[in-house]
Amino acid sequence: MDSKLIIVALIVCIFSFLAKAQDQWAYSIWNNGTTAYMGNIDLDAAYYIGGVEIDNFQFISSQTSTYNSKTNEISALGQSTTSNDYFYLYVYTAEGWIPTPAIMNFPKENYLISSITSDQTTGQFNYFSTMVISGLANQNPVGTFSVTKLAPTSNNYKVIDVINGQFSSSAYNWATQIYYVVFSNTSGVFVNSYTQGGQFQSSIKSAILSIPTNYNIASSPYNSVYIPITNLIYSFVDLVYTYSPTPITDLFKLYTPTTTFYDMGYFSNSASRSVSTKIYSIAGHTTQQILYYISSTTNLQQYPTGIVLNTLRLSITGNMLSSALFEHPPINMWTY
Repeated sequence: MDSKLIIVALIVCIFSFLAKAQDQWAYSIWNNGTTAYMGNIDLDAAYYIGGVEIDNFQFISSQTSTYNSKTNEISALGQSTTSNDYFYLYVYTAEGWIPTPAIMNFPKENYLISSITSDQTTGQFNYFSTMVISGLANQNPVGTFSVTKLAPTSNNYKVIDVINGQFSSSAYNWATQIYYVVFSNTSGVFVNSYTQGGQFQSSIKSAILSIPTNYNIASSPYNSVYIPITNLIYSFVDLVYTYSPTPITDLFKLYTPTTTFYDMGYFSNSASRSVSTKIYSIAGHTTQQILYYISSTTNLQQYPTGIVLNTLRLSITGNMLSSALFEHPPINMWTY
């Protein structure tokens, strides 16, 4: 081969390697058929690299999965596709995908688990959780749910609060070390806060503001997530447009001192409305003011799978940088 061609080929390989190395990566969980996966996602190239395959199993939701940045562990709650008796919590170290010594399980007849969140420590009871407990001595009265701290390697928990209402979402602020639980009842939407150790701080009635013109609120805030690059907690709220019966999902930020949710206006504007109808998961860039989000779309001509990966710069106008086809929606993802 000509030496010039060899040099050109080497240069192309080097640039390809550098481009891949500079891409934003995330740990993630997803389902494909009857198999659940933990693995890595290249968020700039939109492809998966599977690390763990769990056959005949399905992970449940973004709220019942979490990442501990101190231990580099991913935990996800799921259920068997062949037996419907238990919820199982799988915990794996993201580097090398090594399982923890124990798998936590919850009988469905006694526990309805709505969220699991790491408190970013290495202690024994280092996960927050919300659940409805039934059929046991410490069962929840009708119309209530429990806030607990879990010890994932010993299959144990302790109740730190009982809330009168319906769970909406929860998130933990890594910087302030405060855990927030969003819930609703006949009096409105509320946000409770707890210290890292599980001590109750406050319960404040919330407001949902900055709704765009011709939109109405169609849900409580849900799928709350903490984004380290912005040091903010974001939630999704469904909105209904006056001139369209199809609801869309918009991104709201939580101002914690007053527990007010403010519409960011990124997904309800006309530019992104035709792309996104439902948001599955969201993550922030590790060094730049950029959000990655996975959404469904009705634009099947451009996105045949109905799933799209969007890259959004956090600016006043919500500048969409790119939009790429994705095969399976990640249930949750954590950038690194």
